Amino acid sequence: MKKSLYFAIFAVFAFFTPIFASEVCAKDSIVTVVLDPSINPLSSSFNSETGAWKSIFSYGTITGISACVETSSNLSDAVDTAIPGANCWCKMTHPMLSSWIFSRTDTSTCQSACAEYCTREISKEYIRANFFVSVKQ
Repeated sequence: MKKSLYFAIFAVFAFFTPIFASEVCAKDSIVTVVLDPSINPLSSSFNSETGAWKSIFSYGTITGISACVETSSNLSDAVDTAIPGANCWCKMTHPMLSSWIFSRTDTSTCQSACAEYCTREISKEYIRANFFVSVKQ
């Protein structure tokens, strides 16, 4: 009887665990990194000239790029970085590649401030969730 009860509890747990999981696993060289959107970054930095940004988490470092383009939407694989514009987009490049995530429209300082905007965006849990859900497996 006890074995049946334990088995039933285990079966229910095993069935529902994947449904509620909000983490994504990514390979970082040899190590598997768990990308958990509920964990806030410890620190972030950016380079306005190159558009690169980086956020350090307790589980590893996420790096990305930014671009100011004409495309405006919310989530896109088709951001044309060859056509400059006032819409700032962010993309995670390490440990996995994500889709482009829209940050904001800035007609005056987009080119110089977009990487900084991306570091601000990655500090928001729902934006991290968008990055992690949109990874290219």
